[in-house]
Amino acid sequence: MRGTPILSISFFLISLLSYQLFLETHADLLQAVSSILFFSAISLPLIRWTLRNVSRWRDRTFFLIFFPYLIFHYYLFSFLVVGYLPPPVLPSRFGIGFSYPSGTLIDMPYVDSESPALWFVQGSFLPSLTPFQLLVGFLVASLLAANLSASLKLRKALSKTKLSAIGFLPGLAAVSATSCCLAIPTVLLVSIAASVASITSTILSVLASPLYFWLVYFGLPILSIFVLAISLTHLNKALSLRPQLSFRLLREK
Repeated sequence: MRGTPILSISFFLISLLSYQLFLETHADLLQAVSSILFFSAISLPLIRWTLRNVSRWRDRTFFLIFFPYLIFHYYLFSFLVVGYLPPPVLPSRFGIGFSYPSGTLIDMPYVDSESPALWFVQGSFLPSLTPFQLLVGFLVASLLAANLSASLKLRKALSKTKLSAIGFLPGLAAVSATSCCLAIPTVLLVSIAASVASITSTILSVLASPLYFWLVYFGLPILSIFVLAISLTHLNKALSLRPQLSFRLLREK
């Protein structure tokens, strides 16, 4: 779609106007419109690129990876702000919540990324799913599933050569890219805090700092999407040359 950039810019400008009116009128509907248009402006080019590049890998393997990871990602990120991950059970109540109008237009990206949110009651906890979490979860799940599906195809293409093990490397890279979102930095810091008493308070203050939250919540997922997108681009290029690659490697063998 050649008109995607123009449409994205239009959505963004209208979202700015809607958010300004939201600050003046405190109308939840205007904030919802602002959020939908803001994420539509961002999502249109991202989802279009993702769907175009994962389309050739949407087989059984793709969906066996996509849906479990998508559910896991949403569950994990919905409890991130709560700071606790209880056993999965059905929520007793759920609803939609909106941010309180405050700040200026500069705050619009953050407010629109967090509101409106789908909240639900699970035991004594009140986790929520935000627009940012929904978009990131879909992109990461799609790119991860496509990377792993393409990796299996690459390994199959190299199965009769000495380089068959290389087919696992893109898959390992994909898994590493998604696991870094939350587990690695947090587990390492908690482990160090538990083993070195003299720096426990310092590390706990880091975990509780806004900077660490922004890094884990926004920075690492965006980095994961970037890494997975680059990996899938190279896999698509490699597998587009699969017949020539397999023939050349067999001759060298």
